[in-house]
Amino acid sequence: MQIDFDFFDHQLRIATSESRVRTIALQPRSVADFYRAVMNALADLGLAVTINTKPYDAVR
Repeated sequence: MQIDFDFFDHQLRIATSESRVRTIALQPRSVADFYRAVMNALADLGLAVTINTKPYDAVR
């Protein structure tokens, strides 16, 4: 899996090694909405991903 920010076309691109791709428009939105869009795209690609949502300082 590879995730790239494309600041020319204003999108986040998620690609798998099987050449499956999902894109997410980079537009004004809340962090929660962006997180939800990314997690939905990953799930749609069949990728089970866990992201630690705690701030770095809280992990110590």
